[in-house]
Amino acid sequence: QHGIESTRERIQAGKPQKGALRLYAFQMGTYLLLELWDDGRGLDIEAIKQAAVKNQQFTSEELEVMPLPQIESLVFNPGFSTDSFQRGVSEKGMGLDLVQSTVKRLKGAVYVGSTPGSGCMIQVQLPGPMPPVHLLIISVAGQKYGISIDQVQTTTHLPAQGSKTSRHQEFVGEDGQVVPLVSLADILEVEEQFKQNELCPCVVVVVDGKPLGCLVDEILCEQEVRPQPQGLILKKVRNVSGATILNSGEVCLILNPDDLIRTAQKHLAVSLSS
Repeated sequence: QHGIESTRERIQAGKPQKGALRLYAFQMGTYLLLELWDDGRGLDIEAIKQAAVKNQQFTSEELEVMPLPQIESLVFNPGFSTDSFQRGVSEKGMGLDLVQSTVKRLKGAVYVGSTPGSGCMIQVQLPGPMPPVHLLIISVAGQKYGISIDQVQTTTHLPAQGSKTSRHQEFVGEDGQVVPLVSLADILEVEEQFKQNELCPCVVVVVDGKPLGCLVDEILCEQEVRPQPQGLILKKVRNVSGATILNSGEVCLILNPDDLIRTAQKHLAVSLSS
């Protein structure tokens, strides 16, 4: 019903005697795409509809108004088969179901498309390696953090204050711009380590033209790294956009400047009102 026709059928259809399979692999954005094409008869849509009704998955009325891509995707349903004679795994409707479940475990997706009489295409999308990013590596409370260099306006040194209540709320940058100032240790809710009366390193980040000065313990270096995919746990962590492994083998959290500015605005509002 599906797939490559017999030699006789192909000759009658004006096709080469031997069927063709083409496999393509390429990257699109952060995804790896695999495409398998054949030049066979394509999916038998009527056979798929009949099997769906026979298996009591859908009624004829539902299938009549169902979009074609959704009907084609029924071949991925568990146990779905248009073959009346179940001789093996694929005939039991387990082949494409196993493909889809495996791809989903890899956090990917699989799609099918077909042109009657011309062939079929199956596309697998898998998360690929994320593009490298250039980070400024800093230290706060003994932990290394990274900030995208694209969102760092400048770095400087400012006099450190001995207590949170006496901390400067802003400073004037070299270009005369007034920059709100916070301790990154305060924002991340960790213990700061720079000492009183020392010059404290400051990283000025900017988002949509809004600057924020962040006092840190140390400004260490710049590195080009590949961020790791953000898991469910990190997605719930405020001020963090991801993580990476530094050249030293250490784990480094990547800070989210958008979140930092929002959190800083709340801290500054509380500080000014107290």
